[in-house]
Amino acid sequence: MTKKFVIISSLFIALAISLATLSACATANTANTVTLRYELESSEMGDINGARNQLCNSGEDGTLVTALPNDNYMFVKWSDGLTTPDRIDKNVTSNISVVAIFATEAFSINYTASAGGEIKGETTQIVAWNKHPTPVEAVPHVGYKFAGWSDGEMEPLREYDYFYDDLDVCAYFEKITENTFSFDYNYATKNDSIEEINLEIGKLHEAVFPIPEKDHSIFGGWYLDKDRTIAITDNIGNVLKEDILFESVENNTLYAKWTAKKKMTYKILLVFVDEVQATLHNLDRTEMVDIDYKLSKTERRICEMIPSQYENLLNEIFYGYINFEVDSYFTKQVVTTKMFEQIGGGNPRPHSLMAHNIPEVVPMLNDYRSVITTFSLNSYDKSLVKHNGLADIKHAQVSLDNKLYPFQINNVPFENFFDTNYHNWDNILSTYLHEFTHTVGICQDYYNYHDYLDELLTSGLSSLELTKLYLLNQAEIDGNMEGIPHDAWTGDNYTFRHRYWSYNHDGGSIVKSKEPVDSDTFWDHPLDPMDPPNFFNPVNGATIPYGDSVTDIVAVPHPGYKFVKWSDGSTNPRRNDINITSNINFFAVFEKK
Repeated sequence: MTKKFVIISSLFIALAISLATLSACATANTANTVTLRYELESSEMGDINGARNQLCNSGEDGTLVTALPNDNYMFVKWSDGLTTPDRIDKNVTSNISVVAIFATEAFSINYTASAGGEIKGETTQIVAWNKHPTPVEAVPHVGYKFAGWSDGEMEPLREYDYFYDDLDVCAYFEKITENTFSFDYNYATKNDSIEEINLEIGKLHEAVFPIPEKDHSIFGGWYLDKDRTIAITDNIGNVLKEDILFESVENNTLYAKWTAKKKMTYKILLVFVDEVQATLHNLDRTEMVDIDYKLSKTERRICEMIPSQYENLLNEIFYGYINFEVDSYFTKQVVTTKMFEQIGGGNPRPHSLMAHNIPEVVPMLNDYRSVITTFSLNSYDKSLVKHNGLADIKHAQVSLDNKLYPFQINNVPFENFFDTNYHNWDNILSTYLHEFTHTVGICQDYYNYHDYLDELLTSGLSSLELTKLYLLNQAEIDGNMEGIPHDAWTGDNYTFRHRYWSYNHDGGSIVKSKEPVDSDTFWDHPLDPMDPPNFFNPVNGATIPYGDSVTDIVAVPHPGYKFVKWSDGSTNPRRNDINITSNINFFAVFEKK
């Protein structure tokens, strides 16, 4: 009996609990009742205080229930539209089933601006708890400056990683009454020590602007823009425009305008090798490697962008001094093994190629002071390429695959270079500027360029900046200015080197003779035709003054051979090169009869 009593008691208690949960109307007549159900959309967001399930007589009132949001959430409404979290359903005559709806807690943001500026961005925002509001920026109108936010923040840009409270702030702006400018002297050589100037409205007549000097250039005043279209002062420092000086406090730099005392144009040719089919030694000369490679579309597009980028760089460096014109040429014929092997004589360097060994390019060379050849062997494993570039008199080369190699191994897309503002353009242009410097300065009595770089790279300046100074003869070494002197650009007191040689030594030799040369009888003397004495040969590498000439050079075929042409296309074995303004390098081609 005890056992049964316990079981019955347990059932009774369970039933009582169930009825208490189901109904708040203890006297409900089950024959005429209605059901009230209050449910949660998400138990994670909140809870309900009170009986969720109620059983009442028709026409009676339910009991109080309250929707309670959890931390970081808020009550929105009941599913039947009621927006108060508390509810007592009265005079209920039919069943009710509603859901409590919650949402992540939200905050309101309101940005306003005082006179003199505006807010760029969404000024009114509702932001859910722990979510990101959209950034806004306080932007001053012309003649005003940003003075801070009403909550003490001083940065005009407001952005948040998260948000936990309402915000209502105002951006303050002030009229600009004084302004500070820095000076860009563009490599002035004198009177360039003043770094900035402070100007006040009504006191511009007291302002003293520096009047810089630059060798070989004439100062033309200070300008507000880098393109030198907005003149602020004349060449003696008189202010030409006042109001514009107080329109903004952003990017306040004044640029010196320069005009060359003597107009000079320096022409550079960039040759880009489109296709290579060659068999070349690897770097350690342990094997021969077959190369059959055409520039990829990406490589070619980068190459197409280099000339304008390079020309802009040079004209920025030499602004108001020398005008540079950079032309480009993409080879149409395949570059072969022979063109590589001509570099370095009997010890060919397989990664070396200069334009004077590419026949289709040779006829153009006399029109340019410097020529840089760019090619790719697709040697991104560096088995064939050692240097970023190499240089000689007038000529230089850049190995595109070696230059791009660091970007490939670091998984940097080459396509980044399609953006002309991409910061690594400086890396590429620095190499072209480096090799160009050699073409101008090599074999001249100038301070050694590499020694200069090695000595000053610890100065904190980049290789690019140091090269700019060297080109302008402003590289300071032991208190002296070193670098490329002015006459190297003008040609005054400048000498060039000439070289005439045989493409195939067995086929012929180069001699200097004012008299006509009959190749059938020329070699009828006891001397070995394969090793003629020095007086028969022009002195290769000898220097000649700017604008001078080399005459009476004759290509004489050896017995059994015939002269075909010079590398610049001339079919006359005798040549006279007149008014030479650059280093020259020509080879004669002979064939067996």
